[in-house]
Amino acid sequence: IWGFSSDSYNHMNESNIFNSTHNIVTPLFESTLDADDRMLQMMFDLHSEPVRRRAIDKMMNCHRRYLDGIQPDHNCSLITDVVTAINYKSRGPTAIIMEPILPAKDPEILTGFIVNLLIWDELLENIF
Repeated sequence: IWGFSSDSYNHMNESNIFNSTHNIVTPLFESTLDADDRMLQMMFDLHSEPVRRRAIDKMMNCHRRYLDGIQPDHNCSLITDVVTAINYKSRGPTAIIMEPILPAKDPEILTGFIVNLLIWDELLENIF
């Protein structure tokens, strides 16, 4: 598992897991990008990069508020601020859409999330 630490990419271990409200590692297991780009992204710790970490923590805090009865609905999906796509040659600003995964038989346990890269330039291309 590798991640972003001290302004460079490194293998993750106990000494460089980041301090946040959730001390977790979130490696990327699957990707639908082309084979070359997909292999460069495998096992990247999404929680290691500050913008992604804030989004993951926000989603997990939302889930906790729902379980504690503070939040009436369970709409914890989100979109990040502008991020740099990891090892992907995009033409412009990108963002990430995240959706929590909750098992049908035990919806109180957040088991992961689905991540979708949103490349604004490609999304808006030929729209007008």
